[in-house]
Amino acid sequence: MEIEFSNSFIKNLNKLSPQIKTTIKNRIKQISIDPKIGIPLKANLKPYWKLRYRDYRIVYSFNSDKIFFYALNHRSKIYKNL
Repeated sequence: MEIEFSNSFIKNLNKLSPQIKTTIKNRIKQISIDPKIGIPLKANLKPYWKLRYRDYRIVYSFNSDKIFFYALNHRSKIYKNL
């Protein structure tokens, strides 16, 4: 399955501490194995899924060919730009 990242996802990933960054990368690997590991979002965010780690959220979508990682941010900021 193809995996793509938004520019803002990469930018926010690079801002994290090394420990959190390593865990987030492991979560990305888990999602690439089973995209339904996350929780589907509701209402106008229905095509998106989320996976949380501590106070951080990973927002992504997927189909049979590709997983696209849209956003990575603190839980207080994540949904403001979607």
